[in-house]
Amino acid sequence: VQSCRKQWYQRRVRVKLYERIKFLQTVATNSPPSSSHHSVGEASSADDVTKKYSTQYEAHLDPFSAFNRREKQRKYASLNSAERVTLGIGKMILSDKVARHGVFFYTIALHLLVFVVLYKFAVSEDCIQLSDCNEAFKTHMREHHP
Repeated sequence: VQSCRKQWYQRRVRVKLYERIKFLQTVATNSPPSSSHHSVGEASSADDVTKKYSTQYEAHLDPFSAFNRREKQRKYASLNSAERVTLGIGKMILSDKVARHGVFFYTIALHLLVFVVLYKFAVSEDCIQLSDCNEAFKTHMREHHP
């Protein structure tokens, strides 16, 4: 058990070391790191070691990302078609600045239209005549249909 823990710890240390090397190569060259800094004799063994720890490093980066991706897929699969369409439209609108602005101004325009129509309806002569008709209808119902 002790040797197993020691091997696990050494593997973890080597993966961390590979992570630091990759970071330093990225910072130094400001491009993706490559392992071309070895002589011809060292290249094959160094590439094997680099490949081995590169794979372990990539798997170690974020252990929750695969779980998170599976959960999102599971939740998406459980949605009905209307919810999927709504989610797709929402993502499309939220992902684009022009679309967000368009929806915002469209909503403002619709609200202004409703307010103007309600205001015009409240102060126009037609509304007063309509309320007179409404009162006449009420009196007719009371008188003729008790």
